[in-house]
Amino acid sequence: MAQEPPPAGNGDAVSLLVNRGERGRTYVMPNLIGVTADGAADILRARGFRVTVVSEHPYPGVAAGIVLRQAPEPGLQIAQSDTISLEVSR
Repeated sequence: MAQEPPPAGNGDAVSLLVNRGERGRTYVMPNLIGVTADGAADILRARGFRVTVVSEHPYPGVAAGIVLRQAPEPGLQIAQSDTISLEVSR
C-alpha cells in the first residue's frame, strides 16, 4: 500500500479545503427606516424573505405604520433564509 504525497510527520500542519455545497445568494439589507411597514414587508416577501413586525411603539411626530428600527441593520449581508424584524410606529 502506498500514499502520495507521503504522510506528514508529527507536529506538521495540515491544510484542508472543504466544500460545504452550494451557497445561497446573499443580498445587502436595505434601509427600511422611514418606509411604511406594509410597503417594506410586501417588497421583501415578494423576494422570498420572511418579515416579522416584532413590536409597535407610539412615536411622537411619526405617522402610524412607519418602520422605526430594523434587524438586520442596513448594509449587512443577508440570505433569503434570514428573518427580517421590524419595529413600527403605532
